[in-house]
This record gives sequence, C-alpha cells and structure tokens, in this order.
Amino acid sequence: MRFVPLLLIAAAALAVATAQAQTVYKCTKPDGSVGFQDYPCEAGQKGGQIVVPPINSFEPFPALIERMAANAAGAGTMNDWERVQVYGVPQRTNTDIINGVTYEQHVYRGSDGTRYIYSRNGRVVGEQYRPREGRR
Repeated sequence: MRFVPLLLIAAAALAVATAQAQTVYKCTKPDGSVGFQDYPCEAGQKGGQIVVPPINSFEPFPALIERMAANAAGAGTMNDWERVQVYGVPQRTNTDIINGVTYEQHVYRGSDGTRYIYSRNGRVVGEQYRPREGRR
C-alpha cells in the first residue's frame, strides 16, 4: 500500500516541475514611470525582458523526492524548507514551545479540504488531511 503514496508524490513533483517561467517586460516611460507588461517595450521606452519564475515551484531532485517518500512512510525526515517547497506557504501556522521544543501545526486550506502538517524543531513529523464535508 505504500506504493500509492509514492506514486502520488512523484506525480505531484513532476507536475510542479513542468510549470513554465513567465516572460515579462519591464519598461520605463520617458516621464520616468515604470511598468510591467507581457509584450515588448514601445518606442521611446527604456527597459527589456525579465524572467519571472513560477510561484511556489521547485525543481525536484532525487534527494528531495526520496525524503518526500520517506516522510510519507512515517520516517519524518523532511525539514521546513522542503515542506515549503512541496506544499507552499501555509495559510496559518500555530506554534507552541514546550520545554525548549518547538511544535508547529501548518494549515493548508484548499477547495477540497484542509491539510495539517505537523513539525517538531523544524522536522516534519506528521500529516493529517480532512476532506471538506458535503453541504446539505
């Protein structure tokens, strides 16, 4: 049964990796105002093309995929940086410090439900998913 979570993790990593960077043009008008647009600067404007990477994207590498798989298997090896790379920035983080140990609950709300990622001293130790209940 561990094969299914590993397959889902690999598919998610591949989907994120296929995101394309956006081409944007930064143009300065003769009056000094700066604008950003998706087409080249007009005559009389200074500036040029800049590349904006996709938001919440990362380039998966084998070590990260292995850690994601180990974390899904309960090994708790994912650190906070990797958590942000995989899940993005949480909508909310609840923090408790007890006897010098930092416990965090990271809350990710989506249209289909809420995912809670639990960490202790910067290491992911658990995950909980609550599907959204149907409306009656």
